[in-house]
Amino acid sequence: MALPKHKHSHSRKLQKQASVMKMTAPNLVKCKSCAELMESHKVCKACGKYDGKQVIEMEQK
Repeated sequence: MALPKHKHSHSRKLQKQASVMKMTAPNLVKCKSCAELMESHKVCKACGKYDGKQVIEMEQK
């Protein structure tokens, strides 16, 4: 069984974990019907449409 030659420091271990757990910004695109920014492949929160089809009935303001 393989053994490590040198001990990895606590900070080195945490830096490696932090690079893996790094958060990414959501991919924002414009809605085709209302031009609001929304996450791709999600229902628009402003108009309730997805791929040009009404999915959620929204209240009119």
